[in-house]
Amino acid sequence: MSSISLPAVNFNIVAGAIDVANAPQKVLLIGQGVSGSVAAGSLTSRIGNASEEDTFFGRRTMIATMVREFRRINTVSQIDVVNIEDPTTGAVAATSTITFVGTSTKSGNIEISIQSDKLHKFIVPVAIGSSESTVAASFQNFLVADDTLLFTSSVSAGVISLTAVHTGEEMNNSTIRLITHIDGITTTIDAISGGVGVVTIPALNDLVGDTRYQKIVYPAYYNHDIIKTFLDNRFSADNIILDGVAVLTKTSDANTLVADALTLNSNSIILNCNKVTSENNFKGGALAELNVIQSAQF
Repeated sequence: MSSISLPAVNFNIVAGAIDVANAPQKVLLIGQGVSGSVAAGSLTSRIGNASEEDTFFGRRTMIATMVREFRRINTVSQIDVVNIEDPTTGAVAATSTITFVGTSTKSGNIEISIQSDKLHKFIVPVAIGSSESTVAASFQNFLVADDTLLFTSSVSAGVISLTAVHTGEEMNNSTIRLITHIDGITTTIDAISGGVGVVTIPALNDLVGDTRYQKIVYPAYYNHDIIKTFLDNRFSADNIILDGVAVLTKTSDANTLVADALTLNSNSIILNCNKVTSENNFKGGALAELNVIQSAQF
């Protein structure tokens, strides 16, 4: 006959040092937008749903677009913003051209999207016998009327010149796509490229303190080491819950995207990959949406 000994042992149960709670989701958006009332390099908290971003950062800016498109799918979560200044020294804005040649032999529409198939698709009516200059001037009128397109434009004869509103690399490889053309008019599109310049990221720890952000939207052409170090240090912080993830979307070739993912190698970063396309009528990201918008709506 066997017996089981049950020794009397007393345990003191100590309450956890951290209360576990279902805290409200907070999102941090980081991007360029300096034409409004908020100084560059600052943190703006609790952006609401009443288009405050247009006043704070300028309506036709990257960061205002990020806020606007995030709010399109989420009107509840708290949004905070770090407003980044455009690079200046040696900086250049990305550019492109759209060239029309010939005279239309039929009436119809020319349809072109810039930056986004969903938000910036331009359908330009063309009458039979319209010259290249007439078509270009008509298209320019549509571009000027779009006050959220992140490109300015000018027209000369049959050529439309596009220039990004921000300097730096982030606007490179934005999508430009000829969807429909008109008989008699040859339309040529150039890839959006040539943007140069490095932005200055403020010390994020100093700006946000102990605020936890479950999601951070960070442009992929900004310094990766800054956001990686910031989030990796918060992943297992002592006696406080600070972890979150950053979403970066980059347009490039497959080899470059794989190399970037291997270099990042972080539990706290999602690299959303958008393969670059270079066809006669389609240039830029295969998913025809601005990279930072893809990240904001991820």
